[in-house]
Amino acid sequence: MASPVRRQLRSSASPEQQERDILDAAAAEFAEVGVRRANVDEVARRAGVSRSTLYRRFRSKEELLLGVAREVFAEVGQRLAGVTRGHGPQAAVVEAFAEASRQFTENPLLRRWFTTEVEILGTLVDLAAGGDRRLFDEAVALIAGTLRHAGSTMEQDELELASEVLVRVAGSLVQLPSSRVDIMDPESARQFAERYLAPLVR
Repeated sequence: MASPVRRQLRSSASPEQQERDILDAAAAEFAEVGVRRANVDEVARRAGVSRSTLYRRFRSKEELLLGVAREVFAEVGQRLAGVTRGHGPQAAVVEAFAEASRQFTENPLLRRWFTTEVEILGTLVDLAAGGDRRLFDEAVALIAGTLRHAGSTMEQDELELASEVLVRVAGSLVQLPSSRVDIMDPESARQFAERYLAPLVR
């Protein structure tokens, strides 16, 4: 996401541009001070919109968090598409898992969420499992699409189920760290994926 600067209030910006500015501003605020301490007024100020405009686009901080999370995971998805290009489905699983591990430490927001603000992941899971499953469903669709592009010949429902398992395994390792698998270390993640996850797809 682009690094925002504090903007003057802009009433002429399109709704789409305002939403883009708000998400960029929220991402910067979340990365700097964390989600819990983030101030909605500061997000609006960074984005160059009024508080009322922000709340017309996002009705709560939770909706804003989901919006930012979708943007972050979409960027990760683009990275996964790049590293898996030219690989078969099993190799794609391995490369994607290793790249995801790198992103956990290189992306400022993900690094915060996976180290000092782990409870935010639980919040996202709860939001996705409750009134808004889009984040989870989008993650599954992203993995399924990546594997299909890599040449998977599995039936679609079978491919989506395998992709859901992969997403759930990754989420579990992040939320409940293992003493046997270091999900924050790309090489450890790669070895785990080669042995246990790659055989799930074909």
